[in-house]
Amino acid sequence: FTSEQLDHLRREFEENRYLTEKRRQDLAQRLGLNESQIKIWFQNKRAKIKKSSGQKPPLATRL
Repeated sequence: FTSEQLDHLRREFEENRYLTEKRRQDLAQRLGLNESQIKIWFQNKRAKIKKSSGQKPPLATRL
């Protein structure tokens, strides 16, 4: 990712952590990326935030 692409992705993420299919398509076209790259970037960003916030998994998964 270029720094410009990352800036756009971060701004979009600040507005909404989940993208609609249409929004993902628009971003992909505007940034010159494919939809799966954007989808994975958003998934990874959400996972990183979740991990850093120290959220524990539900009880059933800890047993």
